[in-house]
Amino acid sequence: MWPLRDNISFSNIVADIEIEHSSNYEKIELDKFIHQQLNAHSIYRGEPFRIESCTLIHKQCSFGLQITDCLIGVLRDIFLLLNKESKRSKEKLEFIYDLFKNINKFQSFLESLTIFEWKNSSKLHSVDIKKYIRFFLSNEL
Repeated sequence: MWPLRDNISFSNIVADIEIEHSSNYEKIELDKFIHQQLNAHSIYRGEPFRIESCTLIHKQCSFGLQITDCLIGVLRDIFLLLNKESKRSKEKLEFIYDLFKNINKFQSFLESLTIFEWKNSSKLHSVDIKKYIRFFLSNEL
């Protein structure tokens, strides 16, 4: 069972999943597959969650999906600490550094996020974002 964070009781989780639309995803019916597989996983493992719906959505139609996509991209680049050799990587890094410099409380916002990593176990493990952000900022161009 998955306890909710900082809560000793257990709670059922019901989720609606939105996936960025892609013709490849549509062709393989990824939304239906994920819906079915996660619910099967929940039953098989005895986990207290259920996927209510899983939908392919065009990114332009969902501000939430757009901002999530951007934030995941920023976090990915922070975690990977891109090689500064290519022009595209340099531009990405400069953009991210500008976000830190120009958006008030951007760093504290990112550090307040809870990101989980799924390794070779049935449990999700929390990632220490602060460590990655501080290392990233210490390597500024």
